[in-house]
Amino acid sequence: MEEILTVFGIEWHYITIQIVNFSIVLILLRLFLYRPVLSLLEKRKKQIDKSLLVIDEAQHAKQETETMREQVMKEAYGQSEDIVRKAKETSQAQRNTLMEEAERERRDLATKQRSALMQEKKAMLADVDREAAKIAVLAAEKILREKA
Repeated sequence: MEEILTVFGIEWHYITIQIVNFSIVLILLRLFLYRPVLSLLEKRKKQIDKSLLVIDEAQHAKQETETMREQVMKEAYGQSEDIVRKAKETSQAQRNTLMEEAERERRDLATKQRSALMQEKKAMLADVDREAAKIAVLAAEKILREKA
């Protein structure tokens, strides 16, 4: 075996030194590079987890807000329908009241006009009677004059 090692130019003391050097480099890398990198990766993982939690909370809050918005919109729509219905009822009641009042005024006006027409008719009939009486008196006078 020693022959093979000498043929290839391998010396045991160099291999031992290389193993010690490699071990030292490995220990130093582990202390100064591997642990800090792992620590940094762990911190980053925690930050990502926190960010994911914040995102989940924000999505939950968004869903709650959307649900509340839909509920408020439904309530507002219901209230607007109530307002429109009440306005229609009020306008119909006012229309009915105005129509009744207009009908009452029309009847009152018609009654007043009938009464005025009746009075005018009576006055005209009285005038006709007076005129007829005058004509009758004049005719009688004329007949009496002709006979006399």
